[in-house]
Amino acid sequence: MSTDRAPRPWCSHTVSVATYNLVGMGTSDLTAYDREKYASLHGHAGDLLELVDAYAPGKVIFVGHSVSAMIGLLATIRAPDRFTAQSSQCRARYHR
Repeated sequence: MSTDRAPRPWCSHTVSVATYNLVGMGTSDLTAYDREKYASLHGHAGDLLELVDAYAPGKVIFVGHSVSAMIGLLATIRAPDRFTAQSSQCRARYHR
């Protein structure tokens, strides 16, 4: 299941939506993986900030799921002036 596609239909006609793979995951460049840099989520937060700086002229709304939501929080702490809002998503499971 891919949760990153959920917000696209209702917002993609009014805002730009960008998605990316964390280094070392999916179709990312595996040669870019640096064990020391990515030993903590701070390395991924730095990557997120590089993407925001490169592609977003103003403040952004970050939507993250699970670990990506934590990466977004770390990025927001480092550069609060780059984010206007953040939404942390998770899938709810109900057991009876």
